Amino acid sequence: MGIRRFRAARHLGLLLVSTAAIGVGLAACGSDTSAPSLPAAGAGGAGAGAPGAGSPGAGANNVSGAPGAGAPSAGAGGAAVAGAPGGGTGGASAGAAGVAGGSGAGGTVGASGAGGAGVTPVCLTPNVQFGVDNATNKYIECDVETQSIEFDQPGDFTPGKGPGYDPAQTTASFTDFGSAFTGSAVQQCHPYCWKGNLTIGIGFKPGSDASTRGEVLLAFPPSVNIADATGRPSLGWIWVDGPDLPAGSTLNAQMVLKSSTKGLLVAKETKKVTLKTWLEFRYFPIESTFNTADLVNITHIGFRLTLTPNTSAAWSGVVYADHFELRK
Repeated sequence: MGIRRFRAARHLGLLLVSTAAIGVGLAACGSDTSAPSLPAAGAGGAGAGAPGAGSPGAGANNVSGAPGAGAPSAGAGGAAVAGAPGGGTGGASAGAAGVAGGSGAGGTVGASGAGGAGVTPVCLTPNVQFGVDNATNKYIECDVETQSIEFDQPGDFTPGKGPGYDPAQTTASFTDFGSAFTGSAVQQCHPYCWKGNLTIGIGFKPGSDASTRGEVLLAFPPSVNIADATGRPSLGWIWVDGPDLPAGSTLNAQMVLKSSTKGLLVAKETKKVTLKTWLEFRYFPIESTFNTADLVNITHIGFRLTLTPNTSAAWSGVVYADHFELRK
């Protein structure tokens, strides 16, 4: 019995020693496996962190640990410090607001085209009452207004009269005959009949013949079909306004027509212009000053001005135009 107890106790003691040894071994194994080392925090900025280079773990019992398996990872950037401004010279700063340039001169085009509106002309001598009185007291001077380019709105006419052609469809265009016409506008300024007229700016300049000439075409509305103008009476009125002309110069005017098939047509008659006086183009019938064979498919009516000779002095003014007809 005593021998059995002794053997059991001996076995128990050996079991306890073995268990302790196993615990020590397990502890040693745990310390021998090093965790992967982490990459250092990246410096401020957006750079990718360097790959983590795991240092070998310091294994227990002087056994070298397996190298750390630090996989490359994007280093988390540290707090970025705002860099000082670079020393480079800055780009050109936005310039100050530019001063608006003056309006350009009216565009010039071929005889079949339409020039730009150009500079809005100034009404030098307002006299709307003349047109109202003329239409009221001398209606014969303003009759057949329903077939006229009048530059008036329906409400501008005396009750029971008009209206003339819609100003929105009787547009003005400059041709390449010259560059002296600087711009145009429909205004209530100085009409021959009713209240409205077309005002055209003029700028004669020395140096070239083109700068002493100007020509304007007034469109008939698309609904007006003038396939054959032969036998039709024609009228038109202009008033040139401004200072005295350069000494020794003369200003001449001619009516013009435009045909869609014959091109630009120029009247045979040349009229001398007197400043600040109404000048009438009056051709009853129209073929009295144009070639009959050319009077087909008429789309425009107008006039040209020519200053001769080419003087050394510049001149600026305006011309008022009104009541242009090529009626049945």
